[in-house]
Amino acid sequence: LLQRVNGLARNAGKPAGARRTVASIMIAAHDFRFIENIEGRLLAQGHRVTREYWKGHANRFEYGQTRASAEADIIFCEWCLGNAVWWSRNLPAGKRLIIRMHLQELPTTYPAAVDFSRVEKILFISPHVLRQAIAKFNIPAGKCQVIPISVQLRAGSPYSPSEVRVRRDTLGMVGLTPWRKRPDRALELLLTLRQRYPRLRLSLKGHTPSEYDWMAHRKEELSNYQAFFREIAQLERHGVVSMSGYDDQLETFYRGAGWILSLSDFEGCHTAVAEGGVMGCLPLMTNWGGADEVYPPALVQRDLTELVGYYDAHYESFAHDSSAIRAQFTQTFGLDRVMER
Repeated sequence: LLQRVNGLARNAGKPAGARRTVASIMIAAHDFRFIENIEGRLLAQGHRVTREYWKGHANRFEYGQTRASAEADIIFCEWCLGNAVWWSRNLPAGKRLIIRMHLQELPTTYPAAVDFSRVEKILFISPHVLRQAIAKFNIPAGKCQVIPISVQLRAGSPYSPSEVRVRRDTLGMVGLTPWRKRPDRALELLLTLRQRYPRLRLSLKGHTPSEYDWMAHRKEELSNYQAFFREIAQLERHGVVSMSGYDDQLETFYRGAGWILSLSDFEGCHTAVAEGGVMGCLPLMTNWGGADEVYPPALVQRDLTELVGYYDAHYESFAHDSSAIRAQFTQTFGLDRVMER
């Protein structure tokens, strides 16, 4: 990314000694949570970084942003939504446009309206999303590149023997909504494993459906959640299940969990698996589309039986395997490595 940020286009015609090493980048988005790590690192390296805020997927705030966009060498659209459509149609001469596309954009019509002839590069968070986007929106393959999501979490001090024992008996799940996250499968796995591991508990972290306005229209999903919450109520009272809302205390959460669950119907890359792995959590992951391309295939299981088998196989060697997964995931998803790409 930095090699592209400090591209040759802005230095054309200048003698080598006069080339500037500082770039001006404007990030256009409605949601900056997945780009904040990279944004912070760019700032720390001396680049000028500004934000253009979008109100939702399609509405651009007009005030206070003209100067930032005029001074930017590079427009970076985080999400391929209305921001990408607008900038592909209004890109001034001499500026460079880069888009990063996640899973969320695939069912929308926004990518189809982007003028990709004016886009320098489209970055994808997984090969599975890249293939779907090329097929559906006729995006030029030569402009596409997969760069994994970045994780800046740090495990900190080594885990004590007592922490390791607690983590080995704690399943963690980040993200409960929408229903495709399948919290019911997490409960099924917990109850199955507790038949032989009675100390096992489940820690859930995420917003409930009531915190999202758009969930009010998903009647079937809400019915599923009502049944789920009724089922876990007694387990909560006995300390077998705990729930907390989503916040920025992720390092604390992952330090308390030894296994990170990824049991969704489908995902783009499921950032929680990368975050958990960098913190030393072993993944209990099913084969949602493209999982075995984002993560090592050996970590992906087909069904409940294989998930139980994976837990059994790594229970006694948890401390060693946790350290190994932490080193492996840091090499792939750690911010330093992703910034190089």
